[in-house]
Amino acid sequence: MPKSVDRIPPMPRIQALDPKRSEQSWESAPQLLAALNGAHLGAWYWDIERGQISWSRGTQALFGFDPRQPLPADLEYLDLLPPEDRAKTIRAFHAVIAGAPLAQAMHHRIRWPDGSLHWLEINGSLLPDKHGRPRMIGVIREITHQRQREQALSSSEKRFATLFHLCPNMVLLTRQEDGLISEANQYFESLFGWPVQDAIGRTTLELGLWVHPEQRAQLVKATKAKGELTSMEVQFRASNGQVHDGILSAQKVELEGQPYLLSTFLDTTERKAAEHALKDSQERLDLALDSAQLGTWDWHIPSGMLYGSARAAQLHGLEAKPFHESFDDFFEGVPGEERENMRDAYRSLREGPAGNYQLTYRVQMPDGSSRYLESRARLYRDDNGAPLRMAGTLLDITDQVEREQQLVASEEKFATLFQVSPDPICVTHQDTGQFIEINSSFTQTFGWSTAEVIGRSADEIGLWDASAKSLQRIEQVIREQGLNNVAILIQHKDGQTLTCVISSRQISVGDQPCIVTT
Repeated sequence: MPKSVDRIPPMPRIQALDPKRSEQSWESAPQLLAALNGAHLGAWYWDIERGQISWSRGTQALFGFDPRQPLPADLEYLDLLPPEDRAKTIRAFHAVIAGAPLAQAMHHRIRWPDGSLHWLEINGSLLPDKHGRPRMIGVIREITHQRQREQALSSSEKRFATLFHLCPNMVLLTRQEDGLISEANQYFESLFGWPVQDAIGRTTLELGLWVHPEQRAQLVKATKAKGELTSMEVQFRASNGQVHDGILSAQKVELEGQPYLLSTFLDTTERKAAEHALKDSQERLDLALDSAQLGTWDWHIPSGMLYGSARAAQLHGLEAKPFHESFDDFFEGVPGEERENMRDAYRSLREGPAGNYQLTYRVQMPDGSSRYLESRARLYRDDNGAPLRMAGTLLDITDQVEREQQLVASEEKFATLFQVSPDPICVTHQDTGQFIEINSSFTQTFGWSTAEVIGRSADEIGLWDASAKSLQRIEQVIREQGLNNVAILIQHKDGQTLTCVISSRQISVGDQPCIVTT
């Protein structure tokens, strides 16, 4: 009887088989499986009509099971996923069953037998078997650490943008070489009259901001010589010709390999508060790699010959076709210093007990650009224990390396702006009000040192000059709503009452809700 075209195949079911036997039953190349297993990557095969999945030893390890033993029992694939990830995965399965191609990698979490959660990236291609039955074959890898790095970068950028947005003084990010304005906050516009979007892309000298242009040359010279925070008295001219006296504080920062100056201006004639968000970020790296983007290689050590897939050759700046020449020819585009690091890593692998190899190195492309590649492989020895061959994979992680560099730069920007500000700034726990961090201006203004306030609340040190009822209301507003340029009486450590204008915003520090107040 012919099959009904409307019949929906069963959802995938993982058979309790020895993964080694599953690998032997596949039609894939043994070298590829060896490379994937050695590189901690997994391969999988989905019989769509029967709803059955078989997988390699590498895949079984990625799901938290012993790759040397069969599964204790059949598993329902969806049972391995957290409940909140299942609906999206079911939709993806149904789309594939309906004939839609898996154009992008699928990402979801799985729970290991020990209870821990791990992120996986799954790539696959729909390919009928020799009988015309639908099947899908693909590659799987763990991306938990990459997800954590992305979240850390996002958190750092949000903290910097929040503090930049909150600062009640003018803040400028200018190129050190010529004073080209890259970013400015809204207080720049309200104080000097130039719309921010009109100022970006022009230099401070072109705007006529400096009353005495030679002061900018002095500032640049000082920041180059000292390499630390520099403050000086300057005069700035607004678009309407009004001259403002104030103190300019600047710190050199590195952005995308170029020196910039992060500057704040404290107006000593009038004080206005406004906010403008700076976001110096770029589009999120799309980590979705399909099977064709993963390069594989196999090096026969005694002969020095290396086989590389077309993708592996392309990643090394060679023609995108299978490579089968000498090891030295394959790595010709790798700089000398990087080659030496590779030799050291191989020497340690050859002489040590470990069989796995992982190394990140840089390749010079024909157009002069550089790419960063991550190589993962396994060393195989002959019966006498001598190195015989290495099989592994190549992955382009250029964007990932650049993002890690941006994370460092973003953290430096946050710390710089926090310390550069001439206004008192503090970070407190949202729930308890206990201080986490204060800047030097906080100590200079209110008298309390860092050691005296960290771990204590404003109420405990007697910061607020208010009744108990008013104090509760102030702290409630700070925690629940935030303040924006509100005048409040504050008690100096020596008992002197100060009238201050404060603003506050909520931020996250290490996944903890906190308040930043200036």
